[in-house]
Amino acid sequence: MAGKGGGTKFEIPRFDGSNFALWKLKMHAVLVKDGCAVALLPREEKPEGMTDKQFFEKDEMALANLQLALDDNVLFNVET
Repeated sequence: MAGKGGGTKFEIPRFDGSNFALWKLKMHAVLVKDGCAVALLPREEKPEGMTDKQFFEKDEMALANLQLALDDNVLFNVET
């Protein structure tokens, strides 16, 4: 589905506790697309040249993507 500005919008079903492997694969793609997959790295593997502030911002963006991709019943049980 094409969005405004010629971009492409991707929607994946919210994770409801089933089919985790497929959801995980799709979420990794979303994080890569949004430029925040670096947040999946351990903090000690922060890319050279990236400031702590930049890493924190990517981490927060990744967290928001993940939280928004969880069904309310699952999110309720997730502690951040």
